[in-house]
Amino acid sequence: MSVRIRLSSVYPTLPAAERRVADFILANPCKAVHMIINEIAEEAHVSIPSVTRLARKLGYKGFMEFRVALASSMSNVVPEDDAPLDESDSDEVFIRKLMYSQLHALEATLKTLDCAALASLADAIVGCRRTVWLGVGGAIEAVSGVSEDICRMGVDSIVVSQREIMPSYAEVLKPGDLCIGVSRTGITRSTIESVATAKGNGVRTAFITNFADSPAASIADIFICAARPESLCKFRGFEPYGSINALFEVIVMLVAKKSKHTKSVKEK
Repeated sequence: MSVRIRLSSVYPTLPAAERRVADFILANPCKAVHMIINEIAEEAHVSIPSVTRLARKLGYKGFMEFRVALASSMSNVVPEDDAPLDESDSDEVFIRKLMYSQLHALEATLKTLDCAALASLADAIVGCRRTVWLGVGGAIEAVSGVSEDICRMGVDSIVVSQREIMPSYAEVLKPGDLCIGVSRTGITRSTIESVATAKGNGVRTAFITNFADSPAASIADIFICAARPESLCKFRGFEPYGSINALFEVIVMLVAKKSKHTKSVKEK
């Protein structure tokens, strides 16, 4: 087990001083591997014994053994983590690349995310008469769980995922409803056209995708885009789910927060 994995596994149980040491090492592994114990203690603003205690808590006899293990971990894995996926990768390297790719996608999503738009979408879900999610294939599968969670909070929410039905359903939506299109590629014609139809009827609309240049950006009232891990797209030939699923989780939590607030205000 690598040093970083060990650190991550014990991190929640660490006291404050040892956690600061772990934070420094996890954020600066390349730097830490060349530092002596005094330097790490100084950088983490802790005492030298705190560094030693962390090393022993990770299963090492002392700091020197810990630093050797860290150096070994760095030389064996880290340089490959950000490289493109390759069929010749060992299973361990392949898994680490996949995980780092997802992490980078989440970081990129966070950096570019329009938080105001996401909050506005949650407000719209809580305040509308009913929420209708439109999408096809894999893009809409995760939404079923999101819709169920929202329904449990007392908000009317349904999913329409058949291409043949979406246009007809969009036709009967009325002001007061909320129509949310979901397309990982951002170019699913039936979804975009159905969202446009709903908007034409005076319905508030939103669109969630992995593609910033989606035609839906000029159609939907609320447009939300997640980052797309290019290496995953190229390797398997279609858009990944990770960053969009993370957005769904955020939406559910925001709706939970806002619906509870709304209920408490009504009760008063």
